[in-house]
Amino acid sequence: MEMKNDKIKVLLTGANGFIGSYVIDNLVKGESYEIGITLRKSSDIWRIKENIQKIESFFVDQIDIDEIISNFKPDIVIHLAVYYKKRHIYGNIDEMLKTNVIFPTKLLDSMIKNNVHFFINTGTFTEYAVDRNDLTTQSQISPVNLYSATKVSFEDILKFYVSNYNINAVTLKLFAPYGYKDNRKKLIPYLINCALNGKIAETSPGDQRWDFIYVKDVADAYMKSINYLMNSRQNYSTFNIGSGENHSIKEIAEIISNLGKKLQVNWGAIPYSNPETFYVKADITSSRNILKWWPKYSIRDGISETYEWYKEHTSDE
Repeated sequence: MEMKNDKIKVLLTGANGFIGSYVIDNLVKGESYEIGITLRKSSDIWRIKENIQKIESFFVDQIDIDEIISNFKPDIVIHLAVYYKKRHIYGNIDEMLKTNVIFPTKLLDSMIKNNVHFFINTGTFTEYAVDRNDLTTQSQISPVNLYSATKVSFEDILKFYVSNYNINAVTLKLFAPYGYKDNRKKLIPYLINCALNGKIAETSPGDQRWDFIYVKDVADAYMKSINYLMNSRQNYSTFNIGSGENHSIKEIAEIISNLGKKLQVNWGAIPYSNPETFYVKADITSSRNILKWWPKYSIRDGISETYEWYKEHTSDE
C-alpha cells in the first residue's frame, strides 16, 4: 500500500485516555506515522500533553466526524473512544449508545465515502460468558453489563461493514489493563497509592483471579495490529490481548508490599459484586501465532514500573 509522504496516517479516537496515551507514545516514537486524534473541547489532555504539539487534533463537538475523515484522509483508524459505566443508570443510556455504537458507526460510513480501508476496534473480555475455562476468541458471548452489550452490538455492525464494503478490521479484546497514568481508583493504582501513603486499602475478600495485562504490552498490540492489517489478506480478525495468566487480588497486594512500603489491606471491607467474576484468563494462542504479539512484561515487572512512577508522581493529577 502506497502511503502519502511515506508515512502512515493514523487517526485515533480516545487518544487522551489511558490506553490511547500509550499508543500515541509508540506512534510518535515510531517516526513513520502522521497522527491525528479526535477530542472534545473539554477533554483533559494531561496524559498526552508532551506529545500534543506533534499530532493534529480535531474536536468532534465542533466538526463532524465525516468532515474530519475527509480533511485528514487517514490510512487507518484506531478506535479507542468509549463511554464506560460498570452499572448504568437511565441517564447514561443516550451517551453510552452515542459513544459506543453511533459514533463508531458514523466513522465506518465516513471511511467508505473517503476510501479508508483499515480499522482497529477495541473490545473487552467482559463481552464473554466468563466461567472457569480460559477464554478463547470462540468463547460464548454473554455481556456482563450494558457497556459490554454496546461493544458486542458495535462489533456486529463492524462485521456488517467488513462483509459489505471494502474495509479490513481487527477487534482487540482487552483483558484487565493496568499501569501508571490510569485512573487512581482502579485496583492496582489504588493499592499502590494506599501503600505509598500509608493508608489501609479496603477491598473485597480478594480471591478473584483475573488476567492483568500491562498497558505497554497492550499498546504494542495496537502497533502489531497496524502491521497485520496492512499486510494480511484476512478481512476480519479478533484477538485476545491478555497475559495468558491470572492472579488473585491477594497476590497483587503481596507483590506491591514487597516493593517497599508495606501495604495494609482490610480484606472483606467491601463485599463481592453480585455477580462477581472469580476467574478470568485469556487464551492468547491466536495472538501469538497470527498477530505475532505476546506480552513482554511479567506481572511483577509491570507492577514494579507502575509503583516507581506513582512514587515519583504522588502529587500529580
